[in-house]
Amino acid sequence: MIFPRRSIGGALLGVLLGTVPAASQDAQPAAQPSPVGYQGVVPGSGQPPAVVDKPGSDTSITWPGFQMLPNGGSRFFVQATGSLSTSVDVGQNQIVVDLGPAKLATDTNGLMLETKFFNTPVKRAFVRKKGGSAQLVLVLRAPAQPLVRTQQAGTGFFFVYVDFGPGQFIEAKAAPVVEAAAAEPVAQSSNAVVMPKQPARPDHLDNSMADPPKRKGKFSAKGSASAGAGGGKAKAKAKGGISLGM
Repeated sequence: MIFPRRSIGGALLGVLLGTVPAASQDAQPAAQPSPVGYQGVVPGSGQPPAVVDKPGSDTSITWPGFQMLPNGGSRFFVQATGSLSTSVDVGQNQIVVDLGPAKLATDTNGLMLETKFFNTPVKRAFVRKKGGSAQLVLVLRAPAQPLVRTQQAGTGFFFVYVDFGPGQFIEAKAAPVVEAAAAEPVAQSSNAVVMPKQPARPDHLDNSMADPPKRKGKFSAKGSASAGAGGGKAKAKAKGGISLGM
């Protein structure tokens, strides 16, 4: 899969993924390249850069690029109209390749090349002018030792290759850990019946009121009767009552 980079004035700064042909061979470009595909420079192909500078003119950088290699390694390259030097300064956080006296054919060739999403020790790269020289700066996310070489292609353009070996430079995301709930113990006897647990009484309730209060009762009856012979009358009197108390 190939990803193009935005361009200004017809120049592209791109990232190429896929098989890398041998740099000593110049294959013919496709007759009708896809307008949505990568149309930039591929080392070993005949695709020209989108600039007017031609080989043999004053040395100018016509294309910086990046590609993943078939063996899992990665490559940064610079195309130029003339021969370039390769003075390499390897630091802990970056690598600087001094390319000697050269100009940028277009300002877009100095744009940042982001490679942090690829499996390479370099998270970004760019070409800059410093004094009278052009420099390829590689910002590292892991210490790495590059293999730097130069070559002139059959098209007449010159290339500087900065290669890195394969490795694991992208951190893999750990899968979330899911803990299984502890299972309830199962009775050993086949005749055992597991009774469900009764829910506990909430703490805010008064346990002393768990049972209804007992009521105390008292019953009393009182009566009297009297009779007199004088009047032949009988008088009866009765009194009774029921009281309930706590």
